[in-house]
Amino acid sequence: MFTVNTNRVIKMNRGDEVQFPLFLNNGTRLNPIRYEFDVKDGCEIYFYILPVNGSFDDYLLKKTFYSAGGCISEFPYQSSITDNSRVNINDKKDMVIYLCKEDTQFLIPGEYMYVVRAKIATDKINSTNLVKSEPYMTFQITNKYSFYLIDDDINRSW
Repeated sequence: MFTVNTNRVIKMNRGDEVQFPLFLNNGTRLNPIRYEFDVKDGCEIYFYILPVNGSFDDYLLKKTFYSAGGCISEFPYQSSITDNSRVNINDKKDMVIYLCKEDTQFLIPGEYMYVVRAKIATDKINSTNLVKSEPYMTFQITNKYSFYLIDDDINRSW
């Protein structure tokens, strides 16, 4: 089971594999413009799962997706998992967030928070009040939103 409701709350079964596109608005709320990722632009998306009152330093999972392909799952006090076989950009030029079973199988079911950050090329940002002295800037794309991990161990084989 996987759902994202209109309040941006994510619910998923522990140990499931899910993927969903990240629409990055390069315009305004009234005039949305899709930020188009490209395999050559060197952008990165960071997806964090945090404790309810935690910060970035307290992450339980930090998943980095590269526009050129591949991703890294980082866990505190454990080794990282690297997957270089993934293509992370869909046909609409959105970055795709992908969670594999190893990302959540050792987390206790319950409520967490998630945050998305992005390192994007400043020359592609549609903003007149942005100082574009650096080739890349890192932005927090979302606020903290609830992430519910549900335990559904029926027919699970780990």
